[in-house]
Amino acid sequence: MNLSNILTISIFLVFLGAVVLDWASDRYRLRDEIESKGGQVAKIQWKLFGPDGDWDISNRFYRVTYVDSQGKQVERYCKTSYKGGTYWRD
Repeated sequence: MNLSNILTISIFLVFLGAVVLDWASDRYRLRDEIESKGGQVAKIQWKLFGPDGDWDISNRFYRVTYVDSQGKQVERYCKTSYKGGTYWRD
């Protein structure tokens, strides 16, 4: 294996690690936001496209199912970005 191949693999692994950490931080942020309002998360699903077919390379979409503070099951879509913003769609 030559130096060029090692460098290419290393760059790919660093990029992959950054993506995984970013997705993990999204899930943590969504869970924390819901639990801070008295809710309990049931499921967080990553979606390639938003509910209206939205797609943007700088945003990630999730369908979040949770039980709110009144005990009602809620399913909402949200959009997150690399800059840390979370935008809920009702």
